[in-house]
Amino acid sequence: MRLNIAYSTDENYVRHLGVSMISLFENNVEFSEIFVYIIENDISNKSKRTLEEISERYNRNLKFISFKGLAQNLTVDDSFSKMSYGRLFLGQINDIDKIIYLDCDSIVAGSFYDLWMKDISDYYIAAVQDTVNSFYIKSIGLSNSNRYINAGFLLVNLKRWRMDNLEDSFINFINEYNGSVPHHDQGTLNAICKDRVLILEPKYNLQCPMFHFSAKQIKKLDNLRFYYTQEQLNDAISEPVFIHFTNGYFNRPWNRGCTHPMAHIYLGYLDKSPWKNSLLEGKLNRNAKIMKFIYENSPFSIYRMASKLITYRKARKLQKQFQTN
Repeated sequence: MRLNIAYSTDENYVRHLGVSMISLFENNVEFSEIFVYIIENDISNKSKRTLEEISERYNRNLKFISFKGLAQNLTVDDSFSKMSYGRLFLGQINDIDKIIYLDCDSIVAGSFYDLWMKDISDYYIAAVQDTVNSFYIKSIGLSNSNRYINAGFLLVNLKRWRMDNLEDSFINFINEYNGSVPHHDQGTLNAICKDRVLILEPKYNLQCPMFHFSAKQIKKLDNLRFYYTQEQLNDAISEPVFIHFTNGYFNRPWNRGCTHPMAHIYLGYLDKSPWKNSLLEGKLNRNAKIMKFIYENSPFSIYRMASKLITYRKARKLQKQFQTN
């Protein structure tokens, strides 16, 4: 059986991609074939060769696709890495009808077999719900009845994307926002795919807030109508399939001083990579440090008030931006 995987990267994230690939290959041995499609933007020949060597070591297939060639009609602001938009153009991979897209800042901790066997013929994507304030949900035309998903892990129905010309819909939506959609490509995916999204168990995209807060607290923080149960979050933490090292108060596992409870899993795969014993320097930004301090030293009610204030300020900034545009 063949498994199709996609990543999107530039030179800055090559090492994280390489470590993620190793974890992918080691935990999906039941697939006779794995094809990895890397949407890349000017990564060096040396980096390409390193990734090819990883793929060859596990007897898997690797193909590089130019981001510039895919995204010729894309016009966005410069506040966010364009490479994140690579997932919007997966429909141009014409020889396959289904693919799993992975963010590079990740570890695959389990098999994709059960997920790959799911019938998603009635859906555009299958993904895990994100912890996003309801303001952002409404800002892209959704309501609280929609469950906003995180785009770092996607099971994509490419056949349906092509049939319904989703790429054109993505571009048109981005243009409506003058290239500044709230939460960029993720907001675009949520807005266009909203009626055809299959919500997956959180084990397929274990994110930092799932460690920091209970299910009830997450619902309160982000004014969510629907979210996972605490039992579902506990199951995801006990047996994750995909660990997504999103921004949180732990820092990232490739940085010195990381306190993420699953950093040791990342380090185990790092030791099997060409970047063995090579950690980076990286610190939390000022706002994250402030919120971490409040989180660690205050009751939840105080943290919630601080979070609301930050969201209000971001909302005001976004509203001004829309008025300017």
